[in-house]
Formats: sequence, C-alpha cells, structure tokens
Amino acid sequence: MNLRRTGEDLLSKAKETLKRDGHHAPMVFVYGERDDAIVLLEFSNAEEKYRAMYAIGRQLARVYPVAVAFVCEAWMSNSMPEHGQRVADMPDRGEGLAVAIQTRRLRTWSVALPFTHVGEEFIFGEPISGADAESELLEEFWRGVIDGEEEARAWSSN
Repeated sequence: MNLRRTGEDLLSKAKETLKRDGHHAPMVFVYGERDDAIVLLEFSNAEEKYRAMYAIGRQLARVYPVAVAFVCEAWMSNSMPEHGQRVADMPDRGEGLAVAIQTRRLRTWSVALPFTHVGEEFIFGEPISGADAESELLEEFWRGVIDGEEEARAWSSN
C-alpha cells in the first residue's frame, strides 16, 4: 500500500465532504486482508477517543488489518503548545483537515490542510505532510487489534 497516495486520496475526499457538508466528522478507515471498513468515530474527549480507537481495533481484528487511517477536522497552530496545553486553547490556532495513515509495522504518513471559511466558502492553504510521524491514536488501534487476535485464538482453541 502506498501510504502517501492513499492519504492524498483521503484528503481529497475530506475536502469534498467539508465543502459539501460544512464539516467533516472524525472517521476511521481500516484496510484489511479480508475486508475494509469505515467507522464514524464519536467521542466527547481525548480519553473517549483513545478508548474508541482501541475498541475499533479489537472488533476489526477479524478483517486482518494492514493499515488504518484517521481523518478529521483539527485545530492547527504555527507554534508548539506548552506542556499540558491543548492546541484548541492557543490564541494563534486555526482550523484544518488532518489525515494520518499507519501500517501495522507503524510506518506512518500524515498531512494537515489548513483552511478558513468565509460564510459558506472554504479557502484552503497549502498541505503540510510528512512521513514516519508518531501517532499514539493509531497505535492504540493496533493495541486493540493485537488483543482482538489473542481473543480469537483463545476462542478458537476451545
């Protein structure tokens, strides 16, 4: 799987969704050996988001995932937040679309696309992308997959 190409395709579709609907709900895309899945992710805070990613991994271990992607709207900043500070609380924050895709071996590619909107019109900046960034959120998905596989093995051996 070409992470960059897949990520760019997801970003293109995310832009279309944002322009059409005025927002983009957080979504998880799972690419598996047996099947693929798309999951709408709902959460109220960061802890729930991580728990949800773990649960999705555990439940979808049965499709033998080879890659997972997360697409969402996100706050962006030109500066690094101080320890314990959320980007959402920074005075220079701006809106963006974010895509991160990761393989089971934790190879990662991500892109952020800043945007602003004036009335109904969206104005997009230049994408900022990179490879091999860490993603604790996607790694939580893989922890769920590992636990789901262990459960399946234990169940099938009984």
